Amino acid sequence: MGLTALISCGLNTSPMDLLTFISDPERKRRLAALTGSSEGYLWQCATKWRGKKPSPALARKIHEASVDIAGSLGGEPLALGAIRPDIWPTEAA
Repeated sequence: MGLTALISCGLNTSPMDLLTFISDPERKRRLAALTGSSEGYLWQCATKWRGKKPSPALARKIHEASVDIAGSLGGEPLALGAIRPDIWPTEAA
């Protein structure tokens, strides 16, 4: 694969969503601890189980905690638009 293909592949990736972020057990455990939420509730919000969505305040906590977690464990932090796109729409590609 050429350099152009590698660069364009990286540019076309969508931001990580909450379900993908918490699929790692350590990230899920730390996110729950840092946000004061339970791992189960984070899963409910991530899967939209019975219409669950994090409140705007919890979405901000999740975003801020994901920055800390990504800094220490690697990976990318969650954008607010990836957590609550109905409040913070993501940019159109």
